[in-house]
Amino acid sequence: MADGLIPLPPNVRPQLLPPKEAVDYLAARGVKFTESFNWKDVWQEEHAAQFTVSRLTRADLLSAIHEQLMRAVNDGISLKEFFDNLIPRLQQAGWWGTVEQLDPVSGEAVATTFDASRLKLIYDVNLSQSYAAGLWNRIARNKATLPFIYYRTMRDEMVRASHRVWDGVALPVDDPFWDTHYPPNGWRCRCTAYGIDEKGLQQLQDAGKPVKREAPSVQWIDFVNKRTGEVTRTPRGIDPGFAYNPGKAAARGTHLANVQAGKIASLDAPIGAVAASLMTDAERAARYQAWGEFIVAVKNEGRPAGSARVLGFLDAETLVWLAARNRLPQTAGVTLIDNMVVGAKADRHVLIDGNGLTDRDWMDLARNFDHAERVLWDKSHENILIIMPSLDDPRKIKLAIALDYRVKTKDGKKLANSARTIFKVDASDIDANIKSGVYEEVR
Repeated sequence: MADGLIPLPPNVRPQLLPPKEAVDYLAARGVKFTESFNWKDVWQEEHAAQFTVSRLTRADLLSAIHEQLMRAVNDGISLKEFFDNLIPRLQQAGWWGTVEQLDPVSGEAVATTFDASRLKLIYDVNLSQSYAAGLWNRIARNKATLPFIYYRTMRDEMVRASHRVWDGVALPVDDPFWDTHYPPNGWRCRCTAYGIDEKGLQQLQDAGKPVKREAPSVQWIDFVNKRTGEVTRTPRGIDPGFAYNPGKAAARGTHLANVQAGKIASLDAPIGAVAASLMTDAERAARYQAWGEFIVAVKNEGRPAGSARVLGFLDAETLVWLAARNRLPQTAGVTLIDNMVVGAKADRHVLIDGNGLTDRDWMDLARNFDHAERVLWDKSHENILIIMPSLDDPRKIKLAIALDYRVKTKDGKKLANSARTIFKVDASDIDANIKSGVYEEVR
């Protein structure tokens, strides 16, 4: 009986089911692709909000790799299938073998090798981080009944000496040790950690397994990020870039992003537009991930519950245009309610006319809103129209926004710029409506 676990009855075989939390984590990370040149360009907790592959600077290839990683977590495709689906795509794009690129920081030409070992590392690291983040969400959710976390190595000759010291550490879920030492703690680290109660710890002790009630002493070393010059203190034994808790970082980042978006949406429109324009790239990345997590939660719920999120903000140029026509709204924020995503209202466009958004469109909507191709005014309905690209076909996404609309959410009624309809249209239809005078160009 390993680690005090009860063996399964005869003829009963466990079935591996898609770990919902791991799927959610990886799906939300895919909202913001970062075309980084070096793995040090996106550092530690930023990986919880962004998906990146070092020296891969093609957004379409990043998207393809992320899609196959999603299949690996959600559908359980093998490493071989992962290879079979990606290698021909990378070969066709000229990103297989040795590729010479120009480093945007140093200006030097650098040779990079994309091969099977590199692809396996991408597969291993991203899956381990996703499973770790998913497991952390379960640990945090169940800490009332499983108040401790138990650190477990593979207990074989391949375990690193520094990680072997942590084997058997059992500390409360909220102990700061887990902020830096929650596994994986390095490239190809095989350690794990799981929630447990006092009875479980006693069973481990009775079975002769190590149970260490105090955190081992931590020696800190300074790591200099040569890409940025930033000096980071890293615990000895943890590879640089791994001294963070992916599940905790993702939850903290998206919570703060939602708080920040809510505060900006509460400001007077002109001030809010300026505040939104001053958001940093990291803040925007966190907001995109927060949006992705909202979509994942709504899709998992399967029916509208009155939940609402700030999708984005009207820009200053649009507000000036509206003010000149005495239509300046109270806020720059644009709110979207979950009944736009699931339920009868959402199904209308999918089932009847086939113009509904795909899951991929929904996940990337906040980012696309920030990079809208056109902003129009619908004269007949007096709505602002945001025209965005679709990732899945040549049609455009058209979002209609009612200004200062009284929306009803589970938190009560409030006045907001509310997303009223959203579906795909041909670009030619948009141009025809502009030419006929139904729509007016805003910017």
